[in-house]
Amino acid sequence: MKFLRFRFLIVFMFLSVSTIIGCEQIGGEQIKDEDQVMIRHTQFPDETSSVEVSGPVQSYTITFAQEMDRNTVEEALKRSIWLPDVPVEYTFDWKANKKLELNVQFELTALNAYIHEPIAKTSYTIDLNQTEMKSGEKLHNIPMFETLVVNADEESAVIISLLSTPEIQSPVKTINSVLNQHYKLVFTEEMNKESVEQTITKHLGTEATLVFKWENEKELHVTVDSEDDEYNIDVTGATTAEGVLLQASPPFYVQIADMQTKITRLSLDGTEIQQFDFEDGITSFYSVLNDRYVAASRMKNFNVYDSFTHLHFMYDVNTGEKTHYPIEEDQSQVALLHYSGAGSFYADRRGFFYSKPTESNALNTDSAIVLNVDGYVHEAIFSLDKQHIIMAVGTSESTLHDLQLVIYDAADGNEVMRKKDSFNVGSNEIDMVMYPVSMRDQGEFVYITLKDEAMNDVHYMYDWSEDSITPMTFPIPYDDHIDFSASSDGNYTLYQADFSEWQLFEANEAGETLLTAFSSYRNAPPLWIEGTSQFVYMMETEQGLAMKVFDAQNKEESILDNYFFEKSNYNSFAFILSANEQYAYVVETVSEK
Repeated sequence: MKFLRFRFLIVFMFLSVSTIIGCEQIGGEQIKDEDQVMIRHTQFPDETSSVEVSGPVQSYTITFAQEMDRNTVEEALKRSIWLPDVPVEYTFDWKANKKLELNVQFELTALNAYIHEPIAKTSYTIDLNQTEMKSGEKLHNIPMFETLVVNADEESAVIISLLSTPEIQSPVKTINSVLNQHYKLVFTEEMNKESVEQTITKHLGTEATLVFKWENEKELHVTVDSEDDEYNIDVTGATTAEGVLLQASPPFYVQIADMQTKITRLSLDGTEIQQFDFEDGITSFYSVLNDRYVAASRMKNFNVYDSFTHLHFMYDVNTGEKTHYPIEEDQSQVALLHYSGAGSFYADRRGFFYSKPTESNALNTDSAIVLNVDGYVHEAIFSLDKQHIIMAVGTSESTLHDLQLVIYDAADGNEVMRKKDSFNVGSNEIDMVMYPVSMRDQGEFVYITLKDEAMNDVHYMYDWSEDSITPMTFPIPYDDHIDFSASSDGNYTLYQADFSEWQLFEANEAGETLLTAFSSYRNAPPLWIEGTSQFVYMMETEQGLAMKVFDAQNKEESILDNYFFEKSNYNSFAFILSANEQYAYVVETVSEK
């Protein structure tokens, strides 16, 4: 389960358990020497630290290595298992003071009402630390067990989804664009249409214009026209065609973002302008592959108490189609281009990665290869020419001392190079989700950034021609972080000197020499044109935002004055997404608020 992978809870999951007992056999389950307590949800017995569940009734099996004082255990469980304003009953069934079958039953109506609250914390954590054994000793360093209740009903009578993105479905709390308020409800039974429409209107929680379109007796499409910031789509209380009342409904909470996103493709000779509009205004775009496929993500689920999750897809500018690709839910927004995780995954030769598809989201994998890497992949990227896959591989997610640079052939998926002992980053365990390895190939060199024992950035450079890894030095001072990018020939490098201030340096035998300094619009970084020593950047003019092209080799600058981007308010921005010798792609996100 990924929903509860809070990094500040890791300390509890890995605390050593004192070995005050020997190995015992209890109820057919063997308890290891280092374990004092095993907590298992009966529906998910293989999960050891967290579960995501539905329904008002939850059951657990708790196995102890020594006889326990029942009262202290039961009181600890009552303190642990509760939700605000939701009545709950507990049933304790003990066996020989060492094994407890626990049944927890929340009141359905109150549970359903609480789950539908926008910022409700619908999880609870079983904590048995400080409970007493029969001997009088207290338990210490016991790993906690967290349960997230996502739906009050064990089996939902309806699935609610975003019409344009069916992957976003109940139970969910999501962000949606004001331009895209179209939803689909699919019921398990034929419904009383009037009761459904009245119930949705009642529970929406805001003034809005609603348009209902029934596809059949079980499927309803709803369009919401609301200027409010949030609302709920809730059918609790609706009735079926047979008159059965729906006592609960999976939550579908929507927070509205007043945003519009579009991509403009400009030819660098100024002769072509093409725009791509996106109804889903909250999509984030982060690269263009092969002058055709736009890598993008959008938020799927959010909760102020839990992690944010994203959907990842490729948008084909030629056909207008978007294809979703599975990614581990706790990965970053740019996960398609920067894989991290277990060693078995897919690499699509167009230049991106994804997890293995399941039967429910089968994909055409003709352009992909399956990689099976020995170890944990801290970072994987494609080389600039898409011929190789470059990886930073270690033995586990939390360690870097054994990091190796590994390169695979993108044609056949075979390993072609592995460099050991190339990085000097110490031996401590660190949180690699908070402090990831990052790599980028800019042609002649691969730039690698990671953390040392003091959590400072450490930069290395892999030289393709020399097949060597060396530490990097920089011509400008910096504290703990530095932003830079180099031309594909490695002769020129851009450094961010301050917020929107950039400096261009040229490499020479003596090191690097400053050529020029300039400002780029609102921290939108300049971008090198693939395969050249030219870069593009945005600047503010009286007519609007304009794109400039700078030739580092010839030290010449030109402006594309055939198209200007709007300067709106502070919530609006524009940046260059990608640039090749023919086109530049610019993303504009505009908010009226």
